[in-house]
Amino acid sequence: MGDNDFSKASRLQRLVIGSDVEGYENTYMTKITLGNNKLLEYLDIRNVTGLNSVIDLSQCNNLMELHAEGSTATGVIFSNGGKLKKAYIPSIVSLTAKNLNNIEIFEVESYDRLQTLVVENTPFINTYEVINSANNLNTVRLIGVNW
Repeated sequence: MGDNDFSKASRLQRLVIGSDVEGYENTYMTKITLGNNKLLEYLDIRNVTGLNSVIDLSQCNNLMELHAEGSTATGVIFSNGGKLKKAYIPSIVSLTAKNLNNIEIFEVESYDRLQTLVVENTPFINTYEVINSANNLNTVRLIGVNW
């Protein structure tokens, strides 16, 4: 499988590649390309353990739910001002979240590996907790934070 390009699937609303079924593991998918999927609302890449790249959702404005727990994604870039409501993220190296005002659930497995953090005007993410939990941070950009 390797590199999977879903950027041309312009009518894609739900993409389920992963699973939470006990014992499920996908070691073959190493990269996922979503491109400008304006209709994508739901992405499930749970337990896709072959991923060794950043999940770039920067052009997926309508994404409301991301399930990436158990995957080995190295980071997540969310769409600026997107409709994200729920995100379940593994231990990642980089996180970018800008102007996300609809978040109800934002769970990250661990911040131990986090090196790059960009959070702008996204009040639901507890940046104070993130900063204090991430011992390997070397690049931080916070805008609109009220501690």
